[in-house]
Amino acid sequence: MKKILILSLLFSVAIGKVTAQYKNTKPRVVVLTDAEIDDQCSMVRFLLYADVFNVEGIITTSSQYHSHGHNWTGDDWMNPYLDAYSQVYSNLKKNDPDYPTPAYLRKRTVLGNVSKEGAMDKNTPGSELIVKLLLNEKDNRPIWFLAWGGTNTLARALKTIQEKYPDKMAYVAKKLRFFFIWEQDDTYQSYIRPNWGKYNILTIICDQFWAIAYQWDKNITGR
Repeated sequence: MKKILILSLLFSVAIGKVTAQYKNTKPRVVVLTDAEIDDQCSMVRFLLYADVFNVEGIITTSSQYHSHGHNWTGDDWMNPYLDAYSQVYSNLKKNDPDYPTPAYLRKRTVLGNVSKEGAMDKNTPGSELIVKLLLNEKDNRPIWFLAWGGTNTLARALKTIQEKYPDKMAYVAKKLRFFFIWEQDDTYQSYIRPNWGKYNILTIICDQFWAIAYQWDKNITGR
């Protein structure tokens, strides 16, 4: 009986270590979204897969298609999706206890630079969250910035770091990972690339989605 108890304790410790290692290897992600209808659909799926990410932020940003006064969905567009997540959270946890709590996600869902396309003239809760994440030297793991909309809020954060903490730019660059769904404003080309390109940041710009999501009928018919 004593031997079984010891083995059980050792097994529990081993599982705990594996779980901790798994949490540390999950990709850290910040979603930048302009709340277009395709992004809203993507958000549903993202929340259902939130257990496989370390979700560091969900930031509403603008794009050439959506901003204040131009096809805007609303500053609080995420609330119904977070409410729905709250309703199914207990069931999601039955499948994986690692799903983030609704309170955790709400705390990390903030508004970025949304006044107009490419806006990066002032700091916002979204840009300040990014600055805080990137300057946190207690966690050096890379962060993937998933730009479903424009990159302007990210650009504002990086400009703040360049202006206020220029000696930290090389350190910050080591954390940066970019995955952009197309380029939905000009801030990557006009600011990020000229000022941060020297650091050779891993960058993926996913243009092929356009052919699949928006041009499929022309591709099939040849028109």
